[in-house]
Amino acid sequence: PARVCVVPARFLCRLLGGPVLPPVGSDVLQKAASATHHLLYPLIVVLILLGFVIVALRGWSLIGLFKITPIMPGYHALSSTLIGVHKWTAHVLMAVALGHALVALYHHRVLKDGVLRRMTGD
Repeated sequence: PARVCVVPARFLCRLLGGPVLPPVGSDVLQKAASATHHLLYPLIVVLILLGFVIVALRGWSLIGLFKITPIMPGYHALSSTLIGVHKWTAHVLMAVALGHALVALYHHRVLKDGVLRRMTGD
């Protein structure tokens, strides 16, 4: 539920505002950074949408305390396939996010080019 609010808010912030920062590093690094950002956002959206579809097909329960009944029951094979896709999408997202964080730390600790400070606004 929180993701439903946070992700659109983050997209809106990226679209509407925020300073356009000057490029840091080579053209190759700029293209790699752009590609990473363009990969992170779709992965987040796909992961959330897959989660909604899986819940619609299978339902969901939180330790028996809170239960969502399936909206479209009877698609067990499809939901099983989507669960696998959801897991792999989550793995890819985590790998891309980890790589993104490690590169930011590399910029901060090794290159000392101020990229991390620019991201935090300091």
